[in-house]
Amino acid sequence: MSASDRPVVANVPPRIVLIGMRASGKTHVAAALARRLGRVCIDTDRSIADARGQVIADIFKTLGEPAFRELEAAALAAALQSPEVVISAGGGAVLREDSRALLEAAYCIWLTAEERELARRMSADAVSAAQRPALLGGDPLAEIGALLAKRAPIYRALARLTIATDGKTIDEIVTEILAKLPR
Repeated sequence: MSASDRPVVANVPPRIVLIGMRASGKTHVAAALARRLGRVCIDTDRSIADARGQVIADIFKTLGEPAFRELEAAALAAALQSPEVVISAGGGAVLREDSRALLEAAYCIWLTAEERELARRMSADAVSAAQRPALLGGDPLAEIGALLAKRAPIYRALARLTIATDGKTIDEIVTEILAKLPR
Protein backbone atom coordinates (compact mmCIF):
# COMPACT_ATOMS: atom_id res chain seq x y z
CA MET A 1 0.00 0.00 0.00
CA SER A 2 1.52 3.32 -1.02
CA ALA A 3 1.36 6.42 1.15
CA SER A 4 -1.31 7.89 -1.11
CA ASP A 5 -3.53 4.81 -0.62
CA ARG A 6 -3.14 4.60 3.15
CA PRO A 7 -6.33 5.75 4.96
CA VAL A 8 -5.95 8.96 6.91
CA VAL A 9 -7.34 8.79 10.43
CA ALA A 10 -8.40 12.23 11.47
CA ASN A 11 -11.30 14.01 13.04
CA VAL A 12 -12.50 15.48 9.75
CA PRO A 13 -16.09 16.47 8.88
CA PRO A 14 -18.32 13.40 8.50
CA ARG A 15 -20.06 14.44 5.26
CA ILE A 16 -17.79 15.94 2.62
CA VAL A 17 -19.38 17.00 -0.67
CA LEU A 18 -17.39 18.03 -3.72
CA ILE A 19 -19.20 20.66 -5.77
CA GLY A 20 -18.27 22.44 -8.98
CA MET A 21 -18.62 22.40 -12.71
CA ARG A 22 -18.50 19.30 -14.86
CA ALA A 23 -14.88 18.41 -15.62
CA SER A 24 -13.59 20.09 -12.46
CA GLY A 25 -12.45 16.68 -11.19
CA LYS A 26 -15.16 15.90 -8.65
CA THR A 27 -15.63 12.21 -9.52
CA HIS A 28 -11.95 11.25 -9.49
CA VAL A 29 -11.03 13.43 -6.53
CA ALA A 30 -13.98 12.14 -4.48
CA ALA A 31 -12.95 8.53 -5.08
CA ALA A 32 -9.33 9.21 -4.13
CA LEU A 33 -10.27 11.33 -1.10
CA ALA A 34 -12.69 8.66 0.15
CA ARG A 35 -9.97 6.03 -0.22
CA ARG A 36 -7.50 8.18 1.75
CA LEU A 37 -10.08 8.77 4.49
CA GLY A 38 -11.24 5.14 4.53
CA ARG A 39 -14.78 6.22 3.64
CA VAL A 40 -17.51 5.35 1.22
CA CYS A 41 -17.64 7.43 -1.97
CA ILE A 42 -20.96 8.23 -3.60
CA ASP A 43 -21.23 9.88 -7.02
CA THR A 44 -24.79 11.20 -7.28
CA ASP A 45 -24.78 11.13 -11.09
CA ARG A 46 -23.67 7.48 -11.03
CA SER A 47 -26.38 6.68 -8.44
CA ILE A 48 -29.04 8.22 -10.66
CA ALA A 49 -27.78 6.49 -13.81
CA ASP A 50 -27.58 3.11 -12.06
CA ALA A 51 -31.06 3.45 -10.56
CA ARG A 52 -32.61 4.42 -13.91
CA GLY A 53 -30.50 2.14 -16.08
CA GLN A 54 -29.73 5.10 -18.34
CA VAL A 55 -26.86 7.52 -18.78
CA ILE A 56 -27.49 11.08 -17.59
CA ALA A 57 -27.70 12.40 -21.16
CA ASP A 58 -30.59 10.02 -21.92
CA ILE A 59 -32.38 10.92 -18.69
CA PHE A 60 -32.14 14.60 -19.67
CA LYS A 61 -33.55 13.78 -23.14
CA THR A 62 -36.40 11.57 -21.97
CA LEU A 63 -37.46 13.31 -18.75
CA GLY A 64 -36.14 16.84 -19.15
CA GLU A 65 -33.99 18.90 -16.85
CA PRO A 66 -36.61 19.66 -14.15
CA ALA A 67 -37.33 15.94 -13.63
CA PHE A 68 -33.61 15.19 -13.63
CA ARG A 69 -33.03 17.86 -10.97
CA GLU A 70 -35.68 16.14 -8.80
CA LEU A 71 -33.84 12.83 -9.18
CA GLU A 72 -30.59 14.62 -8.38
CA ALA A 73 -32.04 16.18 -5.22
CA ALA A 74 -33.29 12.78 -4.06
CA ALA A 75 -29.91 11.15 -4.77
CA LEU A 76 -28.12 13.88 -2.84
CA ALA A 77 -30.49 13.57 0.12
CA ALA A 78 -29.99 9.79 0.17
CA ALA A 79 -26.20 10.10 -0.05
CA LEU A 80 -26.14 12.57 2.84
CA GLN A 81 -27.79 9.95 5.07
CA SER A 82 -24.47 8.08 5.21
CA PRO A 83 -22.66 8.76 8.49
CA GLU A 84 -19.17 9.19 6.98
CA VAL A 85 -19.05 9.78 3.27
CA VAL A 86 -17.39 11.66 0.43
CA ILE A 87 -19.92 12.71 -2.21
CA SER A 88 -19.35 13.87 -5.76
CA ALA A 89 -22.38 16.04 -6.51
CA GLY A 90 -23.51 16.80 -10.03
CA GLY A 91 -22.53 20.23 -11.31
CA GLY A 92 -26.12 21.47 -11.19
CA ALA A 93 -26.99 19.94 -7.81
CA VAL A 94 -26.69 23.38 -6.24
CA LEU A 95 -29.48 24.86 -8.36
CA ARG A 96 -32.41 23.70 -6.22
CA GLU A 97 -33.12 25.49 -2.96
CA ASP A 98 -33.89 22.24 -1.12
CA SER A 99 -30.56 20.78 -2.22
CA ARG A 100 -28.72 23.92 -1.13
CA ALA A 101 -30.28 23.58 2.32
CA LEU A 102 -28.93 20.02 2.55
CA LEU A 103 -25.52 21.08 1.29
CA GLU A 104 -25.27 23.87 3.88
CA ALA A 105 -25.27 21.19 6.60
CA ALA A 106 -22.41 19.29 4.91
CA TYR A 107 -18.77 20.27 4.39
CA CYS A 108 -18.68 21.45 0.77
CA ILE A 109 -15.46 21.70 -1.18
CA TRP A 110 -15.65 23.67 -4.42
CA LEU A 111 -13.30 22.33 -7.08
CA THR A 112 -12.50 25.03 -9.61
CA ALA A 113 -10.74 25.17 -12.96
CA GLU A 114 -10.31 27.90 -15.55
CA GLU A 115 -12.97 27.98 -18.28
CA ARG A 116 -10.49 26.98 -21.00
CA GLU A 117 -9.33 24.05 -18.89
CA LEU A 118 -12.91 22.89 -18.30
CA ALA A 119 -13.58 23.07 -22.05
CA ARG A 120 -10.36 21.15 -22.78
CA ARG A 121 -11.22 18.45 -20.26
CA MET A 122 -14.76 18.12 -21.60
CA SER A 123 -13.58 17.76 -25.19
CA ALA A 124 -10.88 15.26 -24.21
CA ASP A 125 -13.26 12.97 -22.28
CA ALA A 126 -15.26 10.97 -24.84
CA VAL A 127 -16.89 8.80 -22.16
CA SER A 128 -18.22 11.79 -20.25
CA ALA A 129 -19.36 13.46 -23.47
CA ALA A 130 -21.41 10.35 -24.32
CA GLN A 131 -22.96 10.13 -20.86
CA ARG A 132 -23.53 13.76 -19.88
CA PRO A 133 -25.92 16.24 -21.44
CA ALA A 134 -24.32 18.26 -24.18
CA LEU A 135 -23.73 21.93 -23.84
CA LEU A 136 -26.20 23.93 -25.91
CA GLY A 137 -24.23 23.48 -29.12
CA GLY A 138 -22.72 26.92 -29.41
CA ASP A 139 -19.30 28.13 -28.41
CA PRO A 140 -18.21 25.86 -25.50
CA LEU A 141 -16.24 28.63 -23.77
CA ALA A 142 -19.18 31.02 -23.92
CA GLU A 143 -21.54 28.34 -22.60
CA ILE A 144 -19.19 27.36 -19.77
CA GLY A 145 -18.81 31.05 -18.93
CA ALA A 146 -22.59 31.50 -18.82
CA LEU A 147 -23.02 28.46 -16.57
CA LEU A 148 -20.22 29.64 -14.28
CA ALA A 149 -21.72 33.13 -14.07
CA LYS A 150 -24.94 31.55 -12.79
CA ARG A 151 -23.42 28.87 -10.56
CA ALA A 152 -20.21 30.40 -9.17
CA PRO A 153 -21.99 32.61 -6.60
CA ILE A 154 -23.87 29.54 -5.35
CA TYR A 155 -20.74 27.37 -5.23
CA ARG A 156 -18.91 30.17 -3.41
CA ALA A 157 -21.70 30.58 -0.83
CA LEU A 158 -21.77 26.84 -0.06
CA ALA A 159 -18.02 26.20 -0.09
CA ARG A 160 -16.12 25.92 3.14
CA LEU A 161 -13.01 25.23 1.11
CA THR A 162 -12.12 26.08 -2.50
CA ILE A 163 -9.45 24.15 -4.38
CA ALA A 164 -8.15 25.08 -7.84
CA THR A 165 -7.53 21.91 -9.86
CA ASP A 166 -5.71 23.41 -12.86
CA GLY A 167 -2.38 21.70 -13.55
CA LYS A 168 -2.61 19.37 -10.55
CA THR A 169 -2.78 15.60 -10.33
CA ILE A 170 -5.59 13.89 -8.42
CA ASP A 171 -3.11 12.98 -5.67
CA GLU A 172 -1.93 16.59 -5.38
CA ILE A 173 -5.51 17.82 -5.09
CA VAL A 174 -6.37 15.23 -2.43
CA THR A 175 -3.20 16.03 -0.48
CA GLU A 176 -4.11 19.74 -0.58
CA ILE A 177 -7.64 19.00 0.63
CA LEU A 178 -6.38 16.82 3.47
CA ALA A 179 -3.95 19.53 4.56
CA LYS A 180 -6.73 22.12 4.68
CA LEU A 181 -9.57 20.10 6.25
CA PRO A 182 -10.49 21.07 9.80
CA ARG A 183 -9.38 18.53 12.39
